[in-house]
Formats: sequence, C-alpha cells, structure tokens
Amino acid sequence: MKRFLFYASVITSLCNVNLFSQIIPLPVELVYFNYQILDSTKVLLNWGTATEVDNYGFNVEKYSDANWGTLVFIPGHGNSNVPNYYSCVDSTINMGKTFLYRLKQIDVNGGIKYSDTLVVTIISGIKKENSLTAKNFFVAQNFPNPFNPSTNIRVEIPERSEIVLCVYNTLGNLIIEKNYGEQSAGVYSITFDGSKLSSGVYYYTILCGKYSQTKPMVLLK
Repeated sequence: MKRFLFYASVITSLCNVNLFSQIIPLPVELVYFNYQILDSTKVLLNWGTATEVDNYGFNVEKYSDANWGTLVFIPGHGNSNVPNYYSCVDSTINMGKTFLYRLKQIDVNGGIKYSDTLVVTIISGIKKENSLTAKNFFVAQNFPNPFNPSTNIRVEIPERSEIVLCVYNTLGNLIIEKNYGEQSAGVYSITFDGSKLSSGVYYYTILCGKYSQTKPMVLLK
C-alpha cells in the first residue's frame, strides 16, 4: 500500500546555549485516501493516518472552474501514534462530470504538504429510489418495451456493490458497457439511451458483484 509522509519544521535548543533551526522529519503518515459514490448524488471521501505529529488539520480541496478551492477543513489530532480516520461528503456535484480532489495537510507551524490527487467520474443515467429497500437481487423487464429511443431498467441490489450494464446484439457481441460505480443497497432506475442504435432485438445484462441477470429488449424506430 502506498503511503504519504507529511513533514513539519521544529526549533530545538542544544545544551541551553545555542538556539538553531533544524528540519526533523515528523511524519503525518497518510495510509489511504479514497472515495465512494453515494447514490450517484454525493461523493464520500475517506482517508486515514497511521501517525500524526503537530498535525493542525486537512484542507479538503476540489478542482473546479480551472482552480483548486477548499471544500472543507477537517481538524487533525495533533500528536498521535495510533490510527485515525477521517471523512467528508461532497454534495455539490453534477452528473456526467469528472472531479479532482486532494488533501492539503497543514502542521501547527503553518507548513503544508499535498496528497496525491483523486479523480472521480460521476456517470449519468442512474437514479436511486430513496424510499425503497431491496432484500434480493432483481432486474425488472425494461419499460417501455418496445422503446424509442430510451427505456428504464429497474434494479434491486441487497448489498453494496458495483453496478454494470452490458448490452449485446443478437449475435452475442457486446456493443455497450456502462459502469455506474459502487452503489449502496437499494432500488435503482437505469435509463438506457438507444438513439445511436438501429431497430432490433437486444439483450441487456446487469452485473452486481456475484449477481447477474439478462433480459431481452426491443428498439423500434
């Protein structure tokens, strides 16, 4: 696992005679920085540290409108030799967009260090029905069917998993694949756009972790 070391600057005294500035590595050891897409409407950022020395906190930064800006400030634990866990949620996202995130670690003396950048893409075409729950994996027949040019596919997933839509022609060739990322348990509506396809019979497969199901659909233009 890749780890990042943040450093701080300290002033030390030697034999109570000479006061001098010395750079001593005081690590804020970042052991992970990752994300989850929540219901296709929010991004949950998670990170953790193994150790912290003089850690004032983290600015969570987001790249938007050709500039980096601070999304939120999360206080650090100062000095700690035990693991610490952090998180924040960005609800200011747009479907079909790509976002960049990074951590700006700040020490108590004002020193700073940046983490690697996370690249997050929010795929459009999926919506969670927030009032509904799922006990089993289920894929409904698309509606309307026949359709022109778009149709909806209802998917129920009983546990958090990645949702993938695959569309095949009658020869069994994969013509479209869309990964909607990891989603929480629940009921989802996937909108499939067939405007670039010709009329005919197609087969759609929904993949969710260990589950999969295939059904036919008819595009009639």
